[in-house]
Amino acid sequence: MVRFFVKRYFHGIATRRVWLLLVFLAPLTYGVLSALTADRFSVTQEIEISKDVPVALASSPVDFAPMNQVVAHPKNFLQDSLALREIYADLYGGMNPDQADRRYRILTQAVDKDLSLTMVSDGIAKMAYYGDDQKVGKTLVGYYARRLVERAQTGLARKKQQSFKREFSQQNIQERSSAVSNLGLVSLSGNMNVEAHHALWRPDRFALLAWIFAVSLLAVLFLLGLLEWADPALKSERQIARYLGLPILGSMPDFNKVSAALEGRG
Repeated sequence: MVRFFVKRYFHGIATRRVWLLLVFLAPLTYGVLSALTADRFSVTQEIEISKDVPVALASSPVDFAPMNQVVAHPKNFLQDSLALREIYADLYGGMNPDQADRRYRILTQAVDKDLSLTMVSDGIAKMAYYGDDQKVGKTLVGYYARRLVERAQTGLARKKQQSFKREFSQQNIQERSSAVSNLGLVSLSGNMNVEAHHALWRPDRFALLAWIFAVSLLAVLFLLGLLEWADPALKSERQIARYLGLPILGSMPDFNKVSAALEGRG
């Protein structure tokens, strides 16, 4: 009995094999939509700042480091725990990161992998993000660009205070104060720039595409099974005998199959 139903099921698939093309409909739709939808974003903000400008260190109330050192080791500036907690609060409504470790880890990874700080010229630094979340990118770039300006302004004030505390002549004090002022003002340069990026294919889409294909295949096979079982046509001599309540003395073969077999031999 089981063998009959299995044969009937595969017969239904063979009869309606053109329906198997539907298996590719969902994966193809996903591929087209993925190619047309932006899935990567670059967010940049330029900052007017000299490479010699002192940037206040968050780990100390008095120390600072020149901008070129900050750019050489950006993780010390970007991975500050206080900054990460403030960004987390901006993104997730002030929730404590300890209550959502997964989101906090994702945020930390985004800062580590997707965010960069470089000097594009002697007087211009660039904070840049390249990743798959536009909202996170704009939040990170905007926050760290403003933080850099604030840290630089604090660093200038610290350096100026230290220059006045040293025991030099009035002329030397004035020269040092003038040197600090000549470093220039630190400010954001222009507006934040956001660009969307598309791609025909990315390797990270493969897992989801395979899952869609598998679900689509199962759905089509299930549909073909329903159509076969909903078909009232008799499928075998045994079904005919049961339906009519009469014995079967003989049956005519399918001459189309016989003709095809003979042509194949020839």
